[in-house]
Amino acid sequence: RGIERPALAPLIPTTKGFSLLIDCGANVDAKPSNLVQFARMGAIYMEHILGRKNPRVAIVNIGIEEEKGNALVKQTYPLLKECGDINFIGSIEARDIPNGYADVIVCEAFVGNVILKMYEGVAGALMGMVKETMMSSLKTKIGALLIKNELKQTLKDFDASDYGGAPMLGLKGLVQCQRVQAIYSAVYRIQTAEYFRQDRSVYYSGQGITFSFRKQDGRMIQ
Repeated sequence: RGIERPALAPLIPTTKGFSLLIDCGANVDAKPSNLVQFARMGAIYMEHILGRKNPRVAIVNIGIEEEKGNALVKQTYPLLKECGDINFIGSIEARDIPNGYADVIVCEAFVGNVILKMYEGVAGALMGMVKETMMSSLKTKIGALLIKNELKQTLKDFDASDYGGAPMLGLKGLVQCQRVQAIYSAVYRIQTAEYFRQDRSVYYSGQGITFSFRKQDGRMIQ
């Protein structure tokens, strides 16, 4: 209750595991109050559903200085600073996202979708270049054979499609958005699977919103 707009929140791989990107597809145009609610929902989901204690929340920006950014970011930044219920660490630049500097990455859907698609494109191109190099000569083929398992796991960890579908946070029911190419791998790698084998109930109420998850008949209910 009290949530103005739902937000699409996929997990994206980082060098420290994964981060939550919110929003990346539901609200191309958003208000500062929307982003504040995205931050709260993302922090709640990250802590109580994915087990990341006191998750670090950051807003996507073109610099780390508070005075930088477009009008939306400049208006949202001070509102996030005033939120005592989230661990807001400031701005995050796109280049720092893969290094896992923040657990919850907040932005409107236009920016979030660009980040997500760039992630997928760069990862795919990098994987292709590595494979091409490894198969370029007898020497590299021998080297590839020696590190095959380790390299395969490293590349797999940075494959965004391995992280399953993205929940639409802020709705009365559970909505999971899934891209076709990720459906099969998601069955084996969705991050919340182990968590929801147990009975869990999460309830948050404050700052004008009510947000909850619970397990019912083996299904996650939002």
